Amino acid sequence: MTIGRVKRLGEKDFMVAARVRAHRFRRAQPGKARMAPPGLAGRHRLLGERLHTGVDLSEMWNAEELLMIQVRNLRVDYDEVCAVRDLCLELGPGEIYGLIGPNGAGKTSTLRALVGLVEKTYGDIIVNGVDMDHDREKAVQAIGFMPDSAPLYDDLTVWEYLDLFAASYLVPRTERGERITHYLELVDLAAKRNEYTGQLSRGMKQRLMLARTLLPGPQILLLDEPASGVDPYGRALLKEVLRQLGAEGRIVIISSHILPELSEFCTSVGIMERGSLVMSG
Repeated sequence: MTIGRVKRLGEKDFMVAARVRAHRFRRAQPGKARMAPPGLAGRHRLLGERLHTGVDLSEMWNAEELLMIQVRNLRVDYDEVCAVRDLCLELGPGEIYGLIGPNGAGKTSTLRALVGLVEKTYGDIIVNGVDMDHDREKAVQAIGFMPDSAPLYDDLTVWEYLDLFAASYLVPRTERGERITHYLELVDLAAKRNEYTGQLSRGMKQRLMLARTLLPGPQILLLDEPASGVDPYGRALLKEVLRQLGAEGRIVIISSHILPELSEFCTSVGIMERGSLVMSG
């Protein structure tokens, strides 16, 4: 049984297949693992090495301060339905975290809660040391959220669309042109700058949404099914962009219902089932 057959499988079979693939992912070849950006696990290993070699721990960084996003016992309810159940997660700079699960597993609700778009029932969300309960506006300033299918303004050109959002993100007028050009080139849409957004293919619209999400320079990116409807070229481009973002030290959380899409470039993966994070590593 392969994960590629998930559309013909029930939820239970999906989770069995996904867990098998996740187990294989964690046992990746050492050479490939070394290529991943240093994340929380790497810092823990370094801490262990220094404990054994007797290095003064006062020289070590404060691991609590370095964590860019911490989630503790997050729960999200919609009336009588529990969408996210007691989820815990800690991610540091350079980590690309793949959130895997079938439709209805709680992936989107988790991402929307992390950016403050849905009210959590309880739990703690801390971004760069800022508790979202105490200062939500400051916490979400570090986050860029790309929803699964965001509306575009069909009567605006690609350039006008990005310029509009650059202004709403308070990007200085003197920097907008250069920044828009940079991100259009990054997602390979520079040649489409004067085309109307309504004329773009589904995959191009997804790449435009990614460029829009990157405009304010967020440290943390929450990407909800960004590869949905994207052709093979677009998927390859997305992988390269995410690798670059990880190398820059940003955190990326990317959701998908297909594990192979993420296993090639994620530093770690988590599997959600019925609102619970049943496996992470």
